[in-house]
Amino acid sequence: MTMKEANMSRNSLGDVRFWMNKTFSCVIVVSLCGFWSACEIFYAPAYVEVSPEHPSVVVGAIQQFKLRAFYLNPTYHEDKTGVTDWSSSNPAVAIISKYGVATAITPGETLITGRYRSDSDNTRLTVP
Repeated sequence: MTMKEANMSRNSLGDVRFWMNKTFSCVIVVSLCGFWSACEIFYAPAYVEVSPEHPSVVVGAIQQFKLRAFYLNPTYHEDKTGVTDWSSSNPAVAIISKYGVATAITPGETLITGRYRSDSDNTRLTVP
């Protein structure tokens, strides 16, 4: 982590504290006397996005969905498809695997939702 990505302060006891506004879930405190206290840093995305948007597939066909997590500080995005919790609002129309692959079962519409950590996004899948 560079100083451009983080804020740093030092109190009168010599403790050093790093933080990033709304981008990770814990604070690292380095204490005086040579003892270091640390925790694992988990950067939280600013938002997530499921794609493709509103696909249509025929009965028996499959559709691969992807989930990308977008981060703001620093600005970048990552494919999180493999670690996303996937669900279909109507499994009679389409089911979705843990890898984001939906299989169309019967005609209708279902909402495909991808959840990564505490963020989620969805898109409508139509089976004509």
